Order: sequence, then structure tokens, then C-alpha cells
Amino acid sequence: MRWREFILSSAEAVWSLAVNSHFFRRLVWLVVVCTAIANLIPTRASFAAAEPKTVLILQSYGQNFKPWSEYLKGLRQELERRSPSRLIIQDFSVITARAEEENAEYEFVDYLRALVQSAILTENDTVIPVRQNIPVLFGNILQLLPDTKTVAVVIGDSPNERFWTLQMERELEPLKNRVTFIFDNELSFDETLKQAASLPPNSAIFWVQPQIDAVGAAHEGDRALTELFAVANAPIFSYSEAFFTGEIVGGPMASVSAGTKATTDVALRVLAGEKPAT
Repeated sequence: MRWREFILSSAEAVWSLAVNSHFFRRLVWLVVVCTAIANLIPTRASFAAAEPKTVLILQSYGQNFKPWSEYLKGLRQELERRSPSRLIIQDFSVITARAEEENAEYEFVDYLRALVQSAILTENDTVIPVRQNIPVLFGNILQLLPDTKTVAVVIGDSPNERFWTLQMERELEPLKNRVTFIFDNELSFDETLKQAASLPPNSAIFWVQPQIDAVGAAHEGDRALTELFAVANAPIFSYSEAFFTGEIVGGPMASVSAGTKATTDVALRVLAGEKPAT
């Protein structure tokens, strides 16, 4: 029995023996004071509970590249709002997506795919996957604008973006007898702006936010989309609600808030001691 429990149980015993005695009143006062002091003394458990926990966030590009910057902001807010303990949140850019080494990003993508599709996940690993349904995203354009004949895809030329260009071309193959797809990954952003201003009738633009264009220029924040909107002669669509700020047409999009909430749910369970694999 711990000493605090002993004091309380002793007080109950004295109550039954000497309810009206002067000795009892002084003893009760002593028990109350001792209990109050005991509640103020920090125990080893309270020290452990007060110790902050660290969350490390790694990014492929940088802190200001959309839509990832919005995920980072949302994840920070969710963790800080919902965590029962104090957190130290650190984020770093590993910059594999911006590296000139062609194989760096492909090897990273292959590694992630292997984690998800095989059984090599350990009890210390967990995955919160997000799937982009390319046919649905572009099908939305054709549903809203059935006369569309040309879709210009605004995307950059980093290794990661080349990977996604190939993926989109492959998944859009069934629509190529109906629509001409123009991928801007081999253009500078200035050339992309000129193209967007002179697209043929019945065109649309699909915005993927060029991270690094063909001449190596980086495009962070909102400026690139704002400039495109100012000159484009066709409606602009996208895949993420992070870009839904007045320039693009609505439709099916990845939800930043839903993604950060799901990630926070898992992170808080792990921080509370649950095995990631569960």
C-alpha cells in the first residue's frame, strides 16, 4: 500500500473511533494538509507525462510547395489541437523530388510501393495511403464540358513529376481517341503561360502545380497559379482542394483536411504507445 493510501485509510479508521474528539479534529486537519501537499509533490509519473514528445516530418520538396505545404500546416494544427501532451514538431526537406539524380525519386517511389504492396512492413511501420483516381479526375472535365477536345496538363520536370507524367499518360490512354492531352513538363513556365493564352476552342487546363519546370525554376506558393489564371483562355481544373482558392473549377479533389485528420488519428495512437502495425 502506498503512503498516500495509508493516510486516507487511517483517517477513515479514526473517524469511526473518535468522531467528536479534539484529537480527531486535529488529525483530520493533519490528514487534509498532508494529502494536499502530496498532491503538489511531482512524482516520477508526472515528470514522465510532462516530457514533450517529438514528431519528425520529412518532405520531398520544401515547406512552401503546394499542396504539401497545406498538408504540413493542417497536420501541425491537428496535432497541436488534439494531442493530450506537449509536442515538439520538426519538419525537414529531404529534397529527393528536386534532386537532379534521376534515380533518387524513382528509387524512393519503388521503396514506398514495396512497403504498401508487400509484407515487408514491420511492427514499427504504418502507412496512410492516398490514391489519386486519374480517370475520375479527367472524366469530371468531360462530364462538365462534354465538347472538350484538348486538355493541357500543367506539370513540372523534376524526377517525381516525370514519374507522374508517365502514370497519367498510361491511365489516360482510353480517352486519347476523344481528347488530345498536352503535357507541359518540357516547357518553362513562361512558355506554359503563352500556351495557356492561345489554346484552341473547347480546351481545358489540368493544374498539377509545376514544382520544378524544364529550365530548373522552382514554383512555390500561389504565384504560379495566379499568373496562369490571369492569362488562360480555358477553365482550370485540379486534383487537390489546396488549390481551390478561386482560380479553378470544382470537382473531385483530394481533401487536405481529411488526409491530415486520418494521419493525426494514427500519429496520436502511436504517440500513446500503440504499436504502429495495429
